Amino acid sequence: VRFLLKMLKRPKEEAQPPKSAFEIALERLLSLKENDLPSKGKTKEYYSILSDIVRRYIEVRFTIRTPEMTTQEFLWFLNTSKHLMLEHKNLLKDFLTSCDMVKFAKYGPSLEEAENSFELAKKFILETKEVAGPLPRKNGI
Repeated sequence: VRFLLKMLKRPKEEAQPPKSAFEIALERLLSLKENDLPSKGKTKEYYSILSDIVRRYIEVRFTIRTPEMTTQEFLWFLNTSKHLMLEHKNLLKDFLTSCDMVKFAKYGPSLEEAENSFELAKKFILETKEVAGPLPRKNGI
């Protein structure tokens, strides 16, 4: 009985709203950046994590099951999808191709190339984040 009374008297913690796909992806990018895997010679691990961050972001943000798709399947799906603008589709194609080169073709990118891949991922996430409220209209339409 005492336990129940204690539980009832406890101040209730306010439930935090769930984090958005954008917030989760940015947190994961920051964590990846802090770990500095490329400078530690862990380039393949770095690209695997970076690719996973983007794929999981897309999965949650656009409700597209990307983690189970191969890059080729995903790129084919993107070509038929109306979820993204052509610019973002091309950015993803370049990004995922560079990730696959490292992960599967044993390509050893420079630290600068690793940083560029990181910036591509960040750019994609920043440019496609959820917008609160109605989307802005173009030309007043």
